Amino acid sequence: MTDAGIVEKEFLSDEGYPLFDTNLIILACKYKSQEVLENLLRRESKILGVLSPENSEISVLHPDHMDSEQHNAFYYAIRSDSIDVLSTLIHEWPGMNFTSNPRKLEQLLSAAYDELKLKRVPLSDEIETFVESKLIDLKFWSENSLSVKDTESDTNNIIARIKLMIEKIEFLKKEYSRADVDDVFLLTGKFILQNMHVLKRQLRSTYNKLPWEEVEFCLVSFISSQIKYHEINLLTALSLNKESIINYLEIFGKKLNEVVLEEGYFNNTDFNILPKTPRDEIVAQIIESNPNLGICTMITKKCEIFTHWRQ
Repeated sequence: MTDAGIVEKEFLSDEGYPLFDTNLIILACKYKSQEVLENLLRRESKILGVLSPENSEISVLHPDHMDSEQHNAFYYAIRSDSIDVLSTLIHEWPGMNFTSNPRKLEQLLSAAYDELKLKRVPLSDEIETFVESKLIDLKFWSENSLSVKDTESDTNNIIARIKLMIEKIEFLKKEYSRADVDDVFLLTGKFILQNMHVLKRQLRSTYNKLPWEEVEFCLVSFISSQIKYHEINLLTALSLNKESIINYLEIFGKKLNEVVLEEGYFNNTDFNILPKTPRDEIVAQIIESNPNLGICTMITKKCEIFTHWRQ
C-alpha cells in the first residue's frame, strides 16, 4: 500500500471519522436509499473497499454482517417496505451468488422476516407477499433446496401451508371485493398457485374430493389473461373474471380445510396415494357434491378442446 493509502486507511479507522465502523450497505437499506445502494453494489465500485469497517469479525461484504443494533441489511431492506431495495440486495450482492446458494438466501430472508413479524413491525401487503413468495420459491422450487418428496411426510408443514394458502385467499376476498386487479393481486395469485402445486402432490389421495387440476388451471388462465393476451385468453375472459376466481378459490379453500383439517385426514397413512377411480368419474362426483366448482371443469375442457383444434 502507498503512503497515501496508509494515511487514508488510518483516517478512515479513526473513531472521529463520521463513518467509522459503519456498514454502508446496511445504512442504505435502513434509509431506503435505492440509488445509493445500487452505486455501492456496482461491480466497478471501490467505495466499499475503502469505507469498510476494519474492526468487525465479519466482512462488510458478507450478508451476515450486522450493525450496532444487531440487524443486517436484509432486515432493513424488508423493513423499508421497498421491493426494489430488497431485489437489489438479492441480485447484486458483491461476491455472493444466491442463485447457486439458495439456502443462504432462504436463511437470511426467513430470519429477518420472522424477527419483524415477531416484533409486529407493520409491513405493507406488497413486501409481505413478495417475501413469502420468494421463500416459497427458495424452499420448494429450487433444485438445490429441499424437494417436495423430502417434505411429503411432514404433516405440520402441510397444515401450515394449507392455512397460509387459505389466509391468502381470504386476503383477496377482503381487499379485492371492490378493488381492481393489480400487481399485488397477481403476486398473491401466483403465491396461491405455488402452494397448490406443492400441496396437490403431497395430498394425492384428495384427488377424489378436490378438483385440484381444474381450479389450478382456472387460476393460471386468469393470471395469464391479465399479464399477456393470447387467443385462448378470449375464451377465459368470457368465462372468468375477478369475482368468479375469488369465489372458486374461496369454495376450494373451504373444501380443502374441511377434507384435510377437519376430517382427521392424517390418521390415514396412505394420504399420498392416488385414488384408483378414473379421473372423469372423480370429477363428476366432485361436481355433484360441489356444483359451484363445476364451471372450472367446464372451462378446462373447453380450453383443452380449443387447444386440440388449433393443433
